Amino acid sequence: MRLVPLDILSITLDIPFVPPLTQRAADLEAFAAWLCNGEMGIGLRTDQVRLKTWDDLYGYEMVAQFFGDNGLVTRTADRVKLVIRNSRNRADWELVSRILMRFYTNMQFPAKPMTTFSANVHSRLPAADELVSFFQGFPLPEMASRPALFSYLRVEGWETDVRVLIEKSKVLPDALFMIWETQFQNEQDWETFIAELPGMMERAVNRFGLAFMPMA
Repeated sequence: MRLVPLDILSITLDIPFVPPLTQRAADLEAFAAWLCNGEMGIGLRTDQVRLKTWDDLYGYEMVAQFFGDNGLVTRTADRVKLVIRNSRNRADWELVSRILMRFYTNMQFPAKPMTTFSANVHSRLPAADELVSFFQGFPLPEMASRPALFSYLRVEGWETDVRVLIEKSKVLPDALFMIWETQFQNEQDWETFIAELPGMMERAVNRFGLAFMPMA
């Protein structure tokens, strides 16, 4: 098994509202207050939260940015999205985990429709020849212009298929770029479940002979 680091980790959560929520049903003032709550929410400043409206029913968009440009919450009538980019170490992941747990605890989504979870990681290998030798272990079609691996996988202990793509990173030299996409229901023991997300990701790429180094 080839050990790879989680040099740069980014995640996206996309949860639809079915049916869509009007401004009144969404209780946007309470959601904004949660975003700015340092104990139970994310602890944003008020100037980091913005609301645009263009009618009194479904025409609204709330946007909150944090961690510079690395964190983003977008809420509209039909969905809420949470994006956190550029996590680089264990301390970052612990902060991300805490935000995810607070997010799901506050939102109290019904079990369905499910969350669409996507993540990507840039993993630097020790040398360029290791990157080449990794892809040489998998036959590619003659018409392929650059190496890439793609599969839908069943992962032990996970409820839905996991879509995995592995290719060369365009951000880091001599690095892999790995993408995961899957879904899960919104009724979980969130502390345990969120802690298991890296394990699900690792079990998926185990199928390609990869395993994660411990986070620094």
